[in-house]
Amino acid sequence: MPRLPREQHALAARFKGRLADDLRFSPKVVLAVSGGADSMALLELWSLERDVSVDVVAYVDHGLRPEAANEVAEVRRAAERHGATFRFAALDGTRSDEASLRDSRYAALWHIVEAVDAAFLLTGHTRDDQVETILHRLVRGAGRNGLAGMRERRGALARPLLDFRREELRAFLRALSVEWCEDSSNRDNRYLRNRLRNEVIPQLERELGDGCLDHLPDMARLWAAEEAYLESEAARFGSVAERGATRDRRLETAILLSAPRALRTRITKRWLAARSGRPPESFTRAELERVLELAERSNGDCSIDLAGVTVHACDGELRATSRPAGERERQGECNG
Repeated sequence: MPRLPREQHALAARFKGRLADDLRFSPKVVLAVSGGADSMALLELWSLERDVSVDVVAYVDHGLRPEAANEVAEVRRAAERHGATFRFAALDGTRSDEASLRDSRYAALWHIVEAVDAAFLLTGHTRDDQVETILHRLVRGAGRNGLAGMRERRGALARPLLDFRREELRAFLRALSVEWCEDSSNRDNRYLRNRLRNEVIPQLERELGDGCLDHLPDMARLWAAEEAYLESEAARFGSVAERGATRDRRLETAILLSAPRALRTRITKRWLAARSGRPPESFTRAELERVLELAERSNGDCSIDLAGVTVHACDGELRATSRPAGERERQGECNG
């Protein structure tokens, strides 16, 4: 490791301590580098730990900002300085909402990961990003899983800076005399995340004191652990409540309703996802509550339609039948 001021040396040591061996000694990784301070710090810290000439630095241009050309050049120079391969992906600029931008960016990055046969994709998300993510999901009505925030590791995706603050990463870059680019779109308050960053969080800190939100990432780790436990309990109850062959698994309502209330929607969601082909997170709380209400009156003959699946209750059991996407939903029907 090169000679660094004590504070920056300690930061680099912290970074090294957070790298699992499978990541640190991976044959090849792709680093998502936008030219901003966080991702440039990721590249510098990563290069202290391994020979990055085996790795790939990837830049994704959304096609929305004229200054992107300068960022591309800066990121290319940084990659070349460390001997890494540089890859560039250009999007068509037709999407501008937050979700579409994120999805298209990750699609482009994963395409690069596959093309170069890398084992991991690394991003520069920080502790500040985690706070913004938790608040963003809170105001949008997320449950415990959403409030657990971004995971440091999820499959081949790694976020090794998730416990580092933006300002300490900028101080690290300044100590190394490494420049970075400021993304003008971060000041565009049309986006909810930017309003949280530029207006809501500063106002909370003015009213409640600096650091008033610092506990949220630590709470997110606790919520993630609790989420994992609740999911394992839901799987256990579900395995007892389900009946029948694999292709026609029915849910016994008496066992479902005997489960603790905190588990019922989870059991229902897992069962519906397996029957419908929809991802578990696509089921809304309102949909799950409708199914549970159906289970409570399953002594008769009732059915309800959700997006892509019909749920039928009869003789103490729930059955689910997938329906073609886009088919109009009907109101519940009950007899008996």
